[in-house]
Amino acid sequence: MVKTAIVGAGGFGREVRAMLEEIEFKQFVGFIDDNSMLNTLSSLSEAEDIFISIADPSFRKSISTRSVFQEFAFANLIHPSVYVHSTNLIGKGCIICAGTKITTGVSLADFVIINLNSVIGHDVRIGSFCSIMPSVNLLGGVQLGEGVFVGAGATILQNLSVGEGAIIGAGSVVTKSVPAYTKVMGVPAQPKNQS
Repeated sequence: MVKTAIVGAGGFGREVRAMLEEIEFKQFVGFIDDNSMLNTLSSLSEAEDIFISIADPSFRKSISTRSVFQEFAFANLIHPSVYVHSTNLIGKGCIICAGTKITTGVSLADFVIINLNSVIGHDVRIGSFCSIMPSVNLLGGVQLGEGVFVGAGATILQNLSVGEGAIIGAGSVVTKSVPAYTKVMGVPAQPKNQS
């Protein structure tokens, strides 16, 4: 059993803990969280590996580069119900939740989160630190830059690109490529002012 800790004890962290309970070779040993009263680790030496369960892409990136975590391998956590075709490439530190389907020729860079019941179509490329919320549909050939956040229930149509740091609002249907650091919302998705 691999002794596994979770960075972040919020709602998603607790969901990741529940996933660990369904995987026989992983043993949850505690949360790493400054603000948690939930089974917080007293020392990193108690863990053999960690998962970063923070939905915010930029915060997740800053945590992953902290020197205190550099000794860890950052394995992937993939729920047993996930369909992942053998032609896919998956980086390190990824978390893929129950009910997700990842078809063929897909590439996930490091520290990607794909939440419940999402569908990732053929030949999609997802950059490091992207966060895909529940029930997202990325059609074939979609390209996501680093640190993209895709809200729950959003759809991005085939062969479109979404630039680094962009935000796709929940329930949006993206019909045109999205520039870097742009927030889009609606059906069809339109740029919104960043606040």
